[in-house]
Amino acid sequence: MGSKSRLAIVAAIAALGAGLAAPSDGLGAGAPKCFSSQLTLKFVTFQGATGGRFWEMAFKNTSTTCTLRGFPKVKLLDQHGHAIHKSIGHWTLVPVRTVTLARNKLAFFVFRYTDGGFCPGMSFDAARFEFTPPNDHAGFVYNPVPKNHGVPSLCT
Repeated sequence: MGSKSRLAIVAAIAALGAGLAAPSDGLGAGAPKCFSSQLTLKFVTFQGATGGRFWEMAFKNTSTTCTLRGFPKVKLLDQHGHAIHKSIGHWTLVPVRTVTLARNKLAFFVFRYTDGGFCPGMSFDAARFEFTPPNDHAGFVYNPVPKNHGVPSLCT
């Protein structure tokens, strides 16, 4: 794959939880797309099993009804806040959906990677994660260190 390694990382937006509805039911049909300025990032849960690390996160709408379509972008950052240039993919089994997000409702997504301890000599550290809503350019920087009990190590 050349100088950029493909990571076992997945980000997928899913319409989970009460209050989320597809535009086809009439709720929010024609609603404008969501932007970072009207969303906040929420930590939901963290799990680790047999080398996999799963971060469930959510975008919370703090404004008027809007829509998200597609997958959030994920950027890995070093301890100085600089981008770590690794290729990040999406789980292709998850179809692209439009999620209508009413005020104070959540759109959940999962970020998954393989822990660096399972690939000695082929791992790197990512001190921060940046999550950007679909079709937007402004992201939210998240510090995973407290929940992870240390800087996450990821397989390349």
